[in-house]
Amino acid sequence: MTASQEVLGELHGALAQLMLNELRWYQEQDPPIPLPAADKAAIAKFLKDNAITCDPASSDDLEELRRQLEGKREGNVTRLRTKLELAKGDVAALYGA
Repeated sequence: MTASQEVLGELHGALAQLMLNELRWYQEQDPPIPLPAADKAAIAKFLKDNAITCDPASSDDLEELRRQLEGKREGNVTRLRTKLELAKGDVAALYGA
């Protein structure tokens, strides 16, 4: 028994949506949780198997992605600096320094 093109298309779409939902869930946690390596590999293979590539000609999309990533990096640096300052205060209070 072979599956119809319609069923295969629906399965493909559902798998793509599932991967996207999982990726978003990890990113939306506070702080964001790194996506497991096996999941990254599965997503990368899915994209490669479906010939999904990044077109350098669409630089507007890449620039927007760069801005988003830079914003996230800045937010992470700010959170880490805050935590570091809190930890310094804890150490000073603990050791009376």
